[in-house]
Amino acid sequence: MTRIAQILSTGSYVPERVVTNAEIDAMLGEATSDWLVANVGIRERRWMAPEQTTSDLIVEASRRALDKAGLSPEQLNLIIVSTDKDFAQLIGDQVRMLDTFRDVSYDAELVRKKWGVPPHQFVDYLALIGDKVDNIPGVPGIGAKGASQLLDQFGTLDNMLAHLDQIQGKNRKCLEENVETARMSQELARINCQVEAPSMRPAS
Repeated sequence: MTRIAQILSTGSYVPERVVTNAEIDAMLGEATSDWLVANVGIRERRWMAPEQTTSDLIVEASRRALDKAGLSPEQLNLIIVSTDKDFAQLIGDQVRMLDTFRDVSYDAELVRKKWGVPPHQFVDYLALIGDKVDNIPGVPGIGAKGASQLLDQFGTLDNMLAHLDQIQGKNRKCLEENVETARMSQELARINCQVEAPSMRPAS
């Protein structure tokens, strides 16, 4: 599974980094395509629908590989080979992210050490600080330190927005003026773990 994760993690929904089905097909090559058919259940070389991202596809391919092998998540350790910090939100007891460029293997503790939040808060962290690479606007005026402190206090973005009266100073003003942007950023940052690629849909 690390093979497809490493190849596909170059793409995204953002215009600057869109990877088409044809480009993915060329990158994968015949050998990897054959491996996907045998291990994941790919029926045809249509990797993504227009609304899907390569992050979504990596998650779906991982889930399908587990299902085909008859394994539960508790029976397999999954390593996602990528430099994309978006995958930090998926890290847990059975999931790590391997950054081969920096030779770093991220577990939950290293995610917290590097970004100041645990994996389960990473989506809301990105919703607050934004991500220029992925065109996630975030909340103007809130940086990494402020986002970490707010999430430490309120736990989630939703809880934060529900208790704006308890937030002091600049952070409150920034959030009050950008509630919809914060919610949109949250959706953009979240990897869809329920997506089904066209090539993985049951034959009609």
